[in-house]
Amino acid sequence: MSSQRLRFRIFGVSSMRGVFEYSQFWAVGSGREFALGAMNALYPRLKTAAAVARVGVEAGATFDRNSALPMSIYTVKLRG
Repeated sequence: MSSQRLRFRIFGVSSMRGVFEYSQFWAVGSGREFALGAMNALYPRLKTAAAVARVGVEAGATFDRNSALPMSIYTVKLRG
């Protein structure tokens, strides 16, 4: 696959060196199940990647006792 086709995709690499591709979003950490649920439920209504990330982190922090706020979200504009 060319680097151009990989440009806007999400990949995760496991500790056993497996590579997985995700189509919309992904989460890591102890609150990931809550984050994934919130992002899946709200994805069609949210307009930006930052908004999707925000609801995921907020859900993880709300429902997982090992997660907490505050959070920082950074966005990067791609050239081209």
